[in-house]
Amino acid sequence: MSQDIGAETAAIHDAEGSLRAIDPVTGLRADFGGDGVRLRAGLEQISLRTASAGRESGTRPLPAVEPVEGGCVAGPRGCLPRLDFPREGLTEWWVSRPGSLEVG
Repeated sequence: MSQDIGAETAAIHDAEGSLRAIDPVTGLRADFGGDGVRLRAGLEQISLRTASAGRESGTRPLPAVEPVEGGCVAGPRGCLPRLDFPREGLTEWWVSRPGSLEVG
């Protein structure tokens, strides 16, 4: 990401060859990569990847893509970086805020 908002926030930043967010409030760690998102809290972990999209009448598979820097979302101290997984016709986004990890 182009900037790190600070230790008191949960900004997404470069770490160990991937993009990472560590929430100082919850301790949740999120690692973002081409294979999706890996969430860790203590000894527990789960991996998530958006595999398909569509409607009840039918879905289409979505390819794995590398995350890219998105825009900014308003945060308590200015811009919070957004991370995008861009696909044709669909952009999955993630924003890390203190106390929460948002996806849409």
